Amino acid sequence: MSQTGPITQSDIVNNLIQGETTEAPPPLVQSNETNNDEENANKKRKIGEASKLVTSNDPNVVAGDSGNRKPIKPRSWTWEHFTKIGSRAKCNWCDVTYAADSQRNGTSNLKHHLLHQCKKFPKESLDPTQKTLVL
Repeated sequence: MSQTGPITQSDIVNNLIQGETTEAPPPLVQSNETNNDEENANKKRKIGEASKLVTSNDPNVVAGDSGNRKPIKPRSWTWEHFTKIGSRAKCNWCDVTYAADSQRNGTSNLKHHLLHQCKKFPKESLDPTQKTLVL
């Protein structure tokens, strides 16, 4: 079976049913694509390899453990008064530790500690315009 136009999928199926063999069409490659495996290999990082991002020297920035993301500053104001130790947080004022795992625990317990339980935390540092009544 000779054909002058492009080979379609139905032509290949018909030829296979009739027992004829045809050559597979060449793979489609667009002219603007380049196959630069060496260049792509240099761009990709290996598993566990740290990114080449410049890290900040700011003490408020928490370093990420995976190295894939840019370190971010914690959102809650409570982290200014706590130090993160593994999955725990230690109060900078009275050395009490609380659970502070980012997936399981929030910062509400840290906030409650500072506002109601910590005797050494200066409450006037929160809002200087608020006065505290002394009875």
